[in-house]
Amino acid sequence: MSQQRIPLKNPMGWFAAGREVTRAMALLSDGAFKVYMHVCLTADRSTGKLKIAQGDLTLALRKSRRSIANYLEE
Repeated sequence: MSQQRIPLKNPMGWFAAGREVTRAMALLSDGAFKVYMHVCLTADRSTGKLKIAQGDLTLALRKSRRSIANYLEE
């Protein structure tokens, strides 16, 4: 049986938060979770890839370079 796709009212900038997000929320610190969510929201939806510089993350998330480095390592 094939599943019917339901069109979203606003398909841009929205995604369903599933098991992965629930698990990340339990495992990561607040800052690392914020980085994770930023990646989820800005990655290319067809490939899952995101090319971003650490400096761009510091600006987007208003965190220090050191904090971003720690969050990425986490």
